[in-house]
Amino acid sequence: MKSRKIILSLIVAAVVMGIAVIAFWGYEKRESYDVTETAMSTVISYHLFGINKKEAKVKMAAILDWLENEKLSWRKEKTEVANINEQAGNKIKVSPEMYGWLKKVQAVSKDSKGALDITVSPLARLWNIEGERPSVPAVNDIKECLKLVGYERLEFFSNEQIRMEKGTGLDLGAVGKGIACDELTTIMRECNVAGTVSVGGSIAVVGEKPDGSAWKLGIQDPRANTGEAMGVLTMNEGFLSTSGDYEKYFVENGVRYHHILDPHTGKPADSGLTSVTIAAGDGLTSDALSTACFVLGADEGIKLAEKYKAEAIFIDNDRNVYVTNGIRENFKIIKDDYHLEDFK
Repeated sequence: MKSRKIILSLIVAAVVMGIAVIAFWGYEKRESYDVTETAMSTVISYHLFGINKKEAKVKMAAILDWLENEKLSWRKEKTEVANINEQAGNKIKVSPEMYGWLKKVQAVSKDSKGALDITVSPLARLWNIEGERPSVPAVNDIKECLKLVGYERLEFFSNEQIRMEKGTGLDLGAVGKGIACDELTTIMRECNVAGTVSVGGSIAVVGEKPDGSAWKLGIQDPRANTGEAMGVLTMNEGFLSTSGDYEKYFVENGVRYHHILDPHTGKPADSGLTSVTIAAGDGLTSDALSTACFVLGADEGIKLAEKYKAEAIFIDNDRNVYVTNGIRENFKIIKDDYHLEDFK
């Protein structure tokens, strides 16, 4: 009888312990893991849910380090992009991932008639908008740089080989944050983690919130402080990228010069827009389209977004907001000085 009571007590204790463990796991899954740090010359924010969220964060940090120090930066020696720039004029073999990224970017460049162009490195260096003392370059210097810019100057061959004309240089700044979002979400799915991760102006959303509700993402007010939203977009899984004239700029003689260069003029794009947000099925596409649509302007930009079955939010200089039908019902303006308008 005594042994039966002991056994029964052990069973009860085991059940209680099991309930406690399950409750703890449930707590771990419900509680978010929030981290903000810097990488790839921008701010990275994680908002993760799941038992493996901290393990995922460690792996995600390693991926960002790999992208910045081995792949994408043209400023760092020995990255793959730096090597491509150094080997300009020669046919070289690149990594499978680089070949895939460049092919996708080349397609958007062609479809946007050059509004997106990753060969703008000579122009970016000339303007030096991210440097300590940016200034407006001389007209003749811009003209000379334009001779070195053009997505057609990058050729593709079989067996992951490419050749870029001598004097041309790659700058993946227009798509790097989207590429990072693609790589980070792969880690999140492998670790069975839900949440959001933002890399500068690009955001990735994976899985459901623990309470089953949709994610609410703020759209930056282009004429307010960083982090101040003018609207909120409710969405499920997907990728969101924003390009705006407020991100990096300098003012000279009362004129704002931003970092999104028009490859046709060699100057900051003047399309009547202050911001473009694109929702797409992958980060590279959303990032590439946000830049291309910003340069094109709303009328041509909407056509490009439709070609890629992407959704878009355009904000013009007069604070008019244009939203594509696929996300219009899920978007809400929260500032009175912005006005929702129909496309013309």
